[in-house]
Formats: sequence, structure tokens, C-alpha cells
Amino acid sequence: MWLLHIDDDQENRVPATVQVSSNRRKKSPRSPQNSFEDLVTMGNTRNSSKKRAARDKQAQKMAKKARSKENPTQEAQGDSKPAAKDTTFTFAQVAQLVKSGGQLAQKKETQANIEDFVKQEYWRRVKFITNDAGAIKGCHAYLNHHQKLMGDDDAAERHAFCVLYKDHFVDCLNKQRGYAQNRVRDACSQWMQAHNGQMPPKDGLSALLSRTWNPPAPLADNATDDQKKKWEAEWDLAIWYWDSLLAKATGNSQHWNEGIRYYKTISTACKPLDPNYLFMHTTTEAIALTFVRNNYRKWAAMEALKRANAGKKIKIMNGAAPTDVGNDPVVQGTFVTVYEDNGNKLARETPQSSAMEEAILAQLHNVHGLFAESQEEERRMKRRKSSIIDSAFMEEISGMESSDDETEAADEDQQGGGSDDDESSCALAV
Repeated sequence: MWLLHIDDDQENRVPATVQVSSNRRKKSPRSPQNSFEDLVTMGNTRNSSKKRAARDKQAQKMAKKARSKENPTQEAQGDSKPAAKDTTFTFAQVAQLVKSGGQLAQKKETQANIEDFVKQEYWRRVKFITNDAGAIKGCHAYLNHHQKLMGDDDAAERHAFCVLYKDHFVDCLNKQRGYAQNRVRDACSQWMQAHNGQMPPKDGLSALLSRTWNPPAPLADNATDDQKKKWEAEWDLAIWYWDSLLAKATGNSQHWNEGIRYYKTISTACKPLDPNYLFMHTTTEAIALTFVRNNYRKWAAMEALKRANAGKKIKIMNGAAPTDVGNDPVVQGTFVTVYEDNGNKLARETPQSSAMEEAILAQLHNVHGLFAESQEEERRMKRRKSSIIDSAFMEEISGMESSDDETEAADEDQQGGGSDDDESSCALAV
């Protein structure tokens, strides 16, 4: 079973004192002729300290290996004294050292590129790798995506690259799956905060994924309060599924952002010149629901503890994964069930799929006040509307100023006429 622990002693905890020691080496005076150690220490001034440290470590290993070949062991010589340290190196050893340092830097850069590729591209359509063949296939996909790293497209070199990086590729995919699950958990937490700590209904989510969800009809004028609440609950779930849950499950900010999900349906949102490149892949919808089903009770319990113990940190203890009745406790097994067995893969091919997606998209436009067919056109409409409002406001201001001038002129005329009447009345009185 899984356990949740509340840290009660956070306020009384005394912060630990941290001492930072400097491991920076003191610079030695430069000799007229640079030794091998000087070359290693200086290196390329633009390299980072980590790269220089890696080259130093590699040099020490090479020196130790060279000494072990040239000098016999102490046991064989019968001498208990340690052998003298040999600090002489050949030019070939220096060249090999520099080459190994460059290879280390290139490997780190390649690993970072693979992680970015998995996050931005590969996760869109692949959620699990179960064997070496799948890992090597992913590495080939990376090479095909980055043409500049393919070199002369030698098959042996490509295979060597895939063997070298296949484990890292699997680690990146597992890391991305964990990241996407945490984002889905955040979406569920936002839902629970707005719905009194209750998780979104699983039946409704399954209906949305399998395209059996029927959009509620417009409310009648004489609808009761219960009918209104039910109608709002149906649309709230559909909007949250489209606008929040799926956006979190993509694991990045480019495949289901506002510029896409507010103007395209799930089944039609794709690259302009590549209709097969769907931004919302069928596997992404399936993994989103898989995350919710496999963590349904755990996330609800965490939210309940947060509400009951405000301000205290919640720790998740190690233990067996919780299971719901009828659900597979293994994430991959649940994913296969949700994806293939009457799941999203087949549901998108039904006629009801497009009708349901169009209805949700129209409701999204009503909720967010959208009228255009694209984000760019929406922005142009807002700019035109803003300029029209500004023009009308300026005309109103100018009209008010002109009316004020006319009023002042009329007042002056009335004041001038009054003085003439006073003079005439005075004359008559005399």
C-alpha cells in the first residue's frame, strides 16, 4: 500500500549551517616552456571547469596506464617502495587527451539534444519503450530528425551511435512520462480545488475519450435549477478535458497551445503541409486518461490531506501502487486497455467523433469570447476593434470640446446683452 506522511515539525526545525569549501587550485607560476600539466590546466580558455576537470582525470588515467606498461609491479620487483611518478608524456598522448575531452563535451551535447527531441517530438506519438529494439528505433528517429548528425549515413556508424545512446534514450522517455504525469496531476488538482475536493468523474472522461459523450442540448427558458447544474457540469468537464487535461498531457507548450486548441479540433489539428502529423496524437489522449485512472484515489487522498492540514508538507512514502477494482495497476497495461480496446485509436474513426469535437470547440469560443478562425485573425480583429473604439472615443472628446466652446460663447452673449439692458433701464430711470 502507499502511505502519505505529514511533516508536523516544519516550524520548529532549525536550519542547518552550510559551509562551502573552495576546491579551486592555486595558479602555479608559468615556466618558460609549458609542461604537459600546464597544457592540460590551461587548455582552451573558453572551456568550462567541468571540461578541464574531465581532461585532467583522463590524463591521470592515461599516465597510470602508461606507467603500468613501462614499469613492472612492485611485487614482481620485490621492492616495497612506491615507483617514482613518471610525468613525461608523448605528443600522441596529449592529442588523445584533447580528443577525449572533445568527445566528452560532444556526448553531453548529444544527450541534451536527445532529451529535447524526446520532449518536443518523440513523446507525441510514443509513450513506452519495452526492449532494445524500441530504443534503437528511437535513436534512428533522432538521427533522421537531426540530419546534421548523420554524417555520411554509414550504417555501421548509425548502429554504433544507437547502441551508445539507447539507454539514455529510454531514460529520457521515462523522465518525460513522469513529467507529463505530474502536469496531469496539477490539472486534476485545479479541478478538485474548484469542485470541493472531488476528482473528475471517470465515466465522463471515458465517454469523452471513446467519443460516446453527447453534448447537452441548450437549456429551455423554464429549466429547473437541477437541470442547469447538470448542464453546467457536463460542459465544465468537456472544457476541462479539452482545455486543461490534454494540454498538460502533451508535456510541452507547442503541440496543444491556445493557438491550436481554440481554433482546431483534436482530429484535424496538424501541420499545414503534413496531415499525418497530428498535434494531439491518439496515444496522448490515452495516456492522459491512464494517468487519471491509475492515480485516482491517491490524488484524491492527497488533496484531502492538503485541505485538512493546510500549510503542512505532504510526503508520499514508498509502497505498492494503489489499485482500483477492475483496473490494471501497471501503467502500461492500463494504457493498452484505454488505447486499443475500444479506446481513442478506434473512436476517432467514428462519425460521432467529429460532431462531438465541433460542439466542444464551439462552446470553447463561447466561453472565451472568440470569433475568428485562427489566433492571428483574432488578434487582427481585436486590434481593429481597439482602433475603432479609440477613434470613436476621440470623436466623442472632440465633440464635447466643441459643445463646450459653443456653450461658453452663448454665455458670453447673454452676459453682454444683459449689460445693454441694464444701461437702457438706467437711462429710462433717469
